[in-house]
Amino acid sequence: NEGELYIGGCQLARGYLNRPELNAEKFINFNNTRLYKTGDRVKKHENGDIEFLGRLDRQFKLRGQLIEPDEIEQALKSINSVSNAAVVKLNNQLIAFVTSIKEIQKSDIKKQLSNSLPKWMIPDYIQFCGNLPKTPSGKINYTDLSLNIRTVVVKETTKTATEEKLYKIWVDVLGHQDFDKTASFFNIGGDSLNIMNLSVAAEGAGISLPVATIIKYKTIEKIAEHLDQSSKQDNGSMLAEDLREFVRVNYLNEFKPKANIKSNKPYEAIFLTGATGFLGGRVLCNILDNTDAKIYCLIRADNQALAEQRINQVLIDNGQDLSDRVIPILGDLSEPNFGFASDIYQGLTDICDAVYHNAAWVNTVLDFDALRQANLDGCFEILKFATRNKIKDLHYASTLSVFVATDQNTGIVLESDLLDKTTEIYGGYAQTKWAADWMFSQISSDQCPIWNYRFGLITGDSQSGDTPSSESLSMFFEGVEDLGCLPQLCAQGMNDLQIDVTPVDYAVSAMTEISRTAPNGIFHIAGENGYSYNRLIKALQKEAIPFDLIGLDEWLSLPDRKSFTTNASAAYLALCRCLPSDQFNTHRMSDLFQASDIIFDQSNTKKALRGSDIKLPNDLDYLMNIYIKNHVNKRDIQIRRKHV
Repeated sequence: NEGELYIGGCQLARGYLNRPELNAEKFINFNNTRLYKTGDRVKKHENGDIEFLGRLDRQFKLRGQLIEPDEIEQALKSINSVSNAAVVKLNNQLIAFVTSIKEIQKSDIKKQLSNSLPKWMIPDYIQFCGNLPKTPSGKINYTDLSLNIRTVVVKETTKTATEEKLYKIWVDVLGHQDFDKTASFFNIGGDSLNIMNLSVAAEGAGISLPVATIIKYKTIEKIAEHLDQSSKQDNGSMLAEDLREFVRVNYLNEFKPKANIKSNKPYEAIFLTGATGFLGGRVLCNILDNTDAKIYCLIRADNQALAEQRINQVLIDNGQDLSDRVIPILGDLSEPNFGFASDIYQGLTDICDAVYHNAAWVNTVLDFDALRQANLDGCFEILKFATRNKIKDLHYASTLSVFVATDQNTGIVLESDLLDKTTEIYGGYAQTKWAADWMFSQISSDQCPIWNYRFGLITGDSQSGDTPSSESLSMFFEGVEDLGCLPQLCAQGMNDLQIDVTPVDYAVSAMTEISRTAPNGIFHIAGENGYSYNRLIKALQKEAIPFDLIGLDEWLSLPDRKSFTTNASAAYLALCRCLPSDQFNTHRMSDLFQASDIIFDQSNTKKALRGSDIKLPNDLDYLMNIYIKNHVNKRDIQIRRKHV
């Protein structure tokens, strides 16, 4: 039999606080027993099992929280000026329809609701109406309300010409129109990937909309206001002096090393971060192969069993046997003392001889504030750990983005450069990494010996071609297939673009060899020569990646003529050097060809690797063919799976 589930017993709640109408509706007496109407539709089987079939009432989950719309409606109707209310969910928003007996501002309604409801139950959008639609039985017709929401929201959203243009762009990118101008892009289906689609689509509509502007202002209303009022383009840059001052105030002034005994080599115990990442996982396996040290891996996971499962999978994926020398430790890089209990933290700082810090949030879209905790606060926690109880050798995985994503992105950049010449840095990822790099440059070797490895663009394995799908080059390959075209730049008289190629196996081998044999310092680990755009085109054609070569003017007009997938947007912005200079500055954080006008000095690296068998692959055409073949194989496997 099917029906509604009622529950009772000593565990039953007394009722909703200050909600007598809701209590009268939800709690009943049956045969002198107090019961609660759950609103669950269930079926009882002959063996006594109860099967859940769905909801009879209107509760629903929204953004991970259980929402009771009846409770919101009661709170709305308790406001003096409100005579009736109805609340519905559409897409990822709460919509409230309200009838009022006198004029009241929407902001006042939300303010009063915040006194009695949690933040997640405050409606995203409030619409005033004369009467609420009713069913023949006199109840509110929620179906009619839901059907009318789209029209109401659109009308409300398009008050100015800029808002109207933005709204149409958002609808095209997100694939729905169930939001208003006050909705955050990230609450209605937007994320750090399709934000690139939004930026490219805006360019096609004649609106210069940098990713940084979307992240900063989030809603159509605020973005439109900014665009209409601002004459200066927001390219997401930060001044180097501001970052230096930020580091001084928030980190260096707080830095108090608590050790004077130095660790010795060879290392007996190592603390390692980023062990489950593409780079860090290989560092783990290399250390395991070339030392006898115990390796304590900082893992963020829900429990110890899951942490062990993740670290074991890393070993398996890299062809490594499981080892009791690898010890996963639950913690969070950005938390004070990594969130460890004091005895665990104290014990690790006492036994570890070195720290290999590989963890970072690599994201070319998010801003400084979003990435600071992972990429900068985490570095400061690592520095404190390395100078507690005994001074540990600190090996830090940095990036050559500290040059290429700044105003110092041309000419020769030296390993001895301590970033003192930089005046402007573009993009949140580069800003956080630049700030961390500069912070470490202010620490003396007596306080903590630091090996700073500035890596180029980490690409796939030089033997297998294995590359994560989120890696820049892989996304470019996929985007080219989605676009079906690339610009023919030589015919336009442009200088040939260059991409850096730094195979991950070479990067890891170089880093770990230097860490064992060379004194501390700064080391540039990157490709010796850039791989040209024209050679990349030939490699793609050789492996039968389908695309046409088009003129630059036609390429620049693509956003006017077609909608882009996320990968297509990534590929288009990867070639942002083709755009006019003002647009290039807007999108340069997505630039794939950052090695075009720059040479990376690698004197320290070459000296440290002299005499070893670690060599950078010099046949870049062969290497690129391996990467493209790996991409094609993955693509074909995905196609076959779709047809199974």
